[in-house]
Amino acid sequence: MTKFIAAAKTQAGTNHPVNEDRLLLDGDVLCYGLVGDCEREMGCMAVFDGVSEGGHGAAASTLAAQAFAQTTQVFGADSIDVLQDRLRMAGERAENDVESYAARYGLPVAASTVAGLMVAHDGSAAIFNAGDSRVYRLRDGVLAVLSYDHTPESRLGGVGFEYSDESVSHCIELAVGLNQGGRNLEINTTTLFPGDRYLICSDGIDGEIDLARLQQMLASDSTCAQLCEELYAEARMNGSTDDATLIVIEIGE
Repeated sequence: MTKFIAAAKTQAGTNHPVNEDRLLLDGDVLCYGLVGDCEREMGCMAVFDGVSEGGHGAAASTLAAQAFAQTTQVFGADSIDVLQDRLRMAGERAENDVESYAARYGLPVAASTVAGLMVAHDGSAAIFNAGDSRVYRLRDGVLAVLSYDHTPESRLGGVGFEYSDESVSHCIELAVGLNQGGRNLEINTTTLFPGDRYLICSDGIDGEIDLARLQQMLASDSTCAQLCEELYAEARMNGSTDDATLIVIEIGE
């Protein structure tokens, strides 16, 4: 059985009255605060970033996070295939809930990005995302990007590509609530190794710390909880004003 330590933080942007991010950690949905280091063996961890106007993004991210919380409970006998099926069910449920909310209030757009890691009993895991929240892994000192942003610049040129049309650059092409013909979640699988560190974060963190610096910070001796605070502070120091949510995970022996 693979054991791991996880810690997390979510905070409203420096010029935002309401945090439109949500944090999911083993069934609990949070909108504020720090979750300290805690040892775990399996479970679902994810960040959600609401997309809408007039504060409705908070409702979209809450509905999406609650749907995942209610659908992604992990049991000891679950295989990675079962986890992937459960994630697809969570995506469908979240899609329906967010779309119903948008229809009720006559909103042109209500959606939520999501990125996360769902860990099985045997040390395998599913990485899932929709939108521009991100999953990173540090293994043997080397940083890797494990999720694919669903934006024009990422689709056309990958991380760091500058899309020439500013009117649509960085628009989100896939998210929970955008009704993309039933497709609202990208799912991939991986195997966890001792010493791996994972970072799951919303765009209030991602893009505000360059990859070389991010690799350096994740390779430090800081605990997961300390890294949550340090990464958050680094993003703010670099000018981030957006809502910021992150989860740091360290795989044990």
